[in-house]
Amino acid sequence: MLISIVIPTLYPKKNLRRLLDSLVHVDYPLKKIEVLVVGNRKQDGSYLKKIQNQYINTFYDFPIFITQVQSANIARNMGIRRARGELIFFIDDDCIIQNPQYIKRMTSFLENHDDVDAVGGHYLLDESYSQRTIDKTYARLAQQWLEQAADSETGHTQYLIGGNCCYRAKLFREGFVFDPSMSFGGTETSLNSLLISRNKKLVFLFDNPLIHRFRISIFNFLKKAYLQGQGKAHNIRNNKLVVIPPRKLLKSEFKNIYTSAYDYFFHLGFHSLERGRALDLKGRLMQKLEVFLFPPRVQTFFRRCYAHLIHLIHVSHMISIWFYYQVLYRIYCKIYYMSEYHWRVYLRPVFDFIMKIVGKEK
Repeated sequence: MLISIVIPTLYPKKNLRRLLDSLVHVDYPLKKIEVLVVGNRKQDGSYLKKIQNQYINTFYDFPIFITQVQSANIARNMGIRRARGELIFFIDDDCIIQNPQYIKRMTSFLENHDDVDAVGGHYLLDESYSQRTIDKTYARLAQQWLEQAADSETGHTQYLIGGNCCYRAKLFREGFVFDPSMSFGGTETSLNSLLISRNKKLVFLFDNPLIHRFRISIFNFLKKAYLQGQGKAHNIRNNKLVVIPPRKLLKSEFKNIYTSAYDYFFHLGFHSLERGRALDLKGRLMQKLEVFLFPPRVQTFFRRCYAHLIHLIHVSHMISIWFYYQVLYRIYCKIYYMSEYHWRVYLRPVFDFIMKIVGKEK
């Protein structure tokens, strides 16, 4: 059976050759594998041509395409239009196929389960490349997101990660495509949501991972969290995403500052698109500033505090009135009457005597 592998790539000099070298060693006839590399930048064309010349005789076919748009979904859709295989794999260029049985496991599963339309696996961090806590945290969050959505017995799921999945080609002939308007987090979820809404079956394979080779900066980590939150809001509004209740974070996980930061910025991104109304540039900037400075959880907290504060204000008014009449007013009266007594008895005679003297002098 002929299969097609679509590889979107943005900076091919970093990782592409490593992925292709691992693909050569899979336990599947290479002459039944069509590899389609789709670059997002025009300036990478010359390098991709060199790669093509190196592997052109290794696979069934090795075409190169350039989208000139930095969008994984547009690259995937271009690969879909040119693919000729019965099954279409999607693998990100920063992944490595470690298990030679990787392709055979997916193809065999789809051959033996005619009712299943797509399968996928997860990522494992290449710990020989990175031992940093932030990289481990991101890899663990991605894996938990996939495993949480999958049935532990059957593997049925509504989420497949875009860099490790395989779809039947007939789905795309029926008109399904990746959402070309999405160029931020969770881009593949749009297609999966539409498939689930049409009663298609997706299966997550727990034992078929790819090695993910990456290092992520703190800025990109927070940016990914924010964009993935926006992607979820976009898919709920536009792509019929069925929301799965999120797993509650354990206390031990909150000790990891990266997990807490990811959760915080994910919700920032989600609520920034939740309203779904068109805004001008100034309105979008003000909305993002408002959400960033006063995120929804903080706003809810202050609204609750304000409601309790109103009750406290009423109580404080009543207490102040009681205090005034029971304490301050009594003290005032005593001072007033005491001062009047001193005025009549002591100060007034002295004042009259002084006035008489002054009057005589005049």
